Amino acid sequence: GNSVWLQADEVVIPRLTKIFKKEDSDKTVLCSAARTIVGLTGQAIIDAGGCSLLCTRATEDTDEHVRESAVHVLGELGIKVVGSEGAKILLRSIEDHAPRVRRAAFWSVGALGFEAMEEVDGLSTLFQRVAEDPEVGVKVAAVRALAQLGPKAFSDSQGLSVLRQRITEEPHEVVQAAIIRTWAKLGLEVVGSESVKILNTLIENEYDKEEVRVAAWRALADLGSEAIDLVEGFDSLSRWVFEDASECVRVEVVKCIAKLKPEVSSREGVDLLSQLLKEDPSGDVRAAVVSTFAHLGFE
Repeated sequence: GNSVWLQADEVVIPRLTKIFKKEDSDKTVLCSAARTIVGLTGQAIIDAGGCSLLCTRATEDTDEHVRESAVHVLGELGIKVVGSEGAKILLRSIEDHAPRVRRAAFWSVGALGFEAMEEVDGLSTLFQRVAEDPEVGVKVAAVRALAQLGPKAFSDSQGLSVLRQRITEEPHEVVQAAIIRTWAKLGLEVVGSESVKILNTLIENEYDKEEVRVAAWRALADLGSEAIDLVEGFDSLSRWVFEDASECVRVEVVKCIAKLKPEVSSREGVDLLSQLLKEDPSGDVRAAVVSTFAHLGFE
């Protein structure tokens, strides 16, 4: 029961903290010690000074693997355990010279949540790193962290403006796709019509970036028929479902069509899907059409 765990904490935590205090501790042992701390009682970690030791290792250890492990554990422990000190350390760690540490820091930022970042005035720093970090993987981690922080992180115009600028200037499609997925998660009420119009621009212009177009169409489907109507609605869909060269993209267009029940239920819509079912060379696209018919209640 809990008493067993408490007894274990009383024995284990002092030993772990001793490992963290040693300057010459083996990096593998340090990483393992950091991961072990996560399973222990939060208050016991605080009482033993474990959080302060983690913060020290996260910023001062010379080995990037140790810093990465310490940073990751700060996120896993949560804001109630690590407090504002841990949140501030994460803001320092997102500027660490090692990409692996920065990625871990962004993951932990998302895990701590919006209130933690707001308390330490960290939101502007997070948005800044999305634009300035030189590593693609870190940028993706930053965007995912912002998505985890939720709509409150975008309550003013700064956050959306940064992402809108980033998505049009970013040369790497994996980052663009991450931003698009974030918009879909936040919802139309948060991202607004301007973001939807940018999605339409990406569909038109990023003809060589399949991942971006797939993400854009998927986002439109998630944002709903109101968002689809903002990009010319059924007329736009009916064009791209035939013209896009990627079968993955055409599948997503069909899924968007399924969101427009009044239009698709019309004779024009039925004819369009029937033609697609007959002519499209992709089995995946034809299967999506069949699913759309079933969704709409056609036999």
